[in-house]
Amino acid sequence: MSYDLALVLPVQNQAEIINSVVNKIVKILTKAKINYQLIMAENGSTDNTLSVLKKMAKKNHRIKLITSLPGYGRAVITGLKAADGKYLGYMPSDGQCDATVLTKVFEAARKKSVDLVKVYRTSRESRLRKYISKVFNCLANLFFNLKVKDINASPTVFAAEKLQQLKLKSPDSFLDTELLIKARRFNWKIVRIPMRNFNRSGGKSTVKPAIVFEFVRNIIQWRWHEQL
Repeated sequence: MSYDLALVLPVQNQAEIINSVVNKIVKILTKAKINYQLIMAENGSTDNTLSVLKKMAKKNHRIKLITSLPGYGRAVITGLKAADGKYLGYMPSDGQCDATVLTKVFEAARKKSVDLVKVYRTSRESRLRKYISKVFNCLANLFFNLKVKDINASPTVFAAEKLQQLKLKSPDSFLDTELLIKARRFNWKIVRIPMRNFNRSGGKSTVKPAIVFEFVRNIIQWRWHEQL
């Protein structure tokens, strides 16, 4: 069966909140009459997240559970390859994204003149996250001339036929930057949609100051060593 939208949610240590997050997404997509598939990409949880996801998949045939090695990028890429949708997307599973934006993102992606749709957050939940995001954007725009704000924000949606062209490979949070670098090289038409950002209601955050150094390492690799 082919779905209209296959959405990947990387999940790591979200046992406390994943049911609530998914239920909200399902409710929104069902109300909008979008034929959806949810790919739950568990990647290295140390709590009972996997057990919770197994129960969810049994209750809803539209939920597909897969596992991948740890890493946000690895989980997204593995999920996208396992998806069965005319349009593919991904977003965090921590409940901070305003899922109501999904209908707008999907409708924008279906327009013939659009190649890629991403959101940008109109607020951030902490000074640390705001600072790290600012550093990410400044560095990425400086070295790759992306001219894009809030690079790591998602949901992100594009036509399934474009996945092979992208050949995504970043195993970590640099995935969004890689996607935008390649989209710019391909001269893709990118649409950005504003989205509210909520405070984390549970689970464990993977964002730490050290991630900035990881990002700098990736910039060096992609700027001078990778062939895009």
